[in-house]
Amino acid sequence: PSLFSLKAGIFRALRLHCIKCSPVLFVPKKDGSLRLCFDYRKLNNVTRKNAYTVPPMSHLLTLFHGATLFLKLDLRGVYNLI
Repeated sequence: PSLFSLKAGIFRALRLHCIKCSPVLFVPKKDGSLRLCFDYRKLNNVTRKNAYTVPPMSHLLTLFHGATLFLKLDLRGVYNLI
């Protein structure tokens, strides 16, 4: 990426408060361009694991059996937002 796009990535990360919680570095790609990366290892060490587990699907189906309102859960999309 160009210097302009790298700066744009940094400013976006600042707006989203990503840089405040982790070190930032640029890693060279095979084609010679740079990739903006965040090192979340320290943050991961203090994060509670499995604080809110998803109940088994069989439990959810039993719980909502006969309900007139159904929800669609996009588990793949939600995973990427974490």
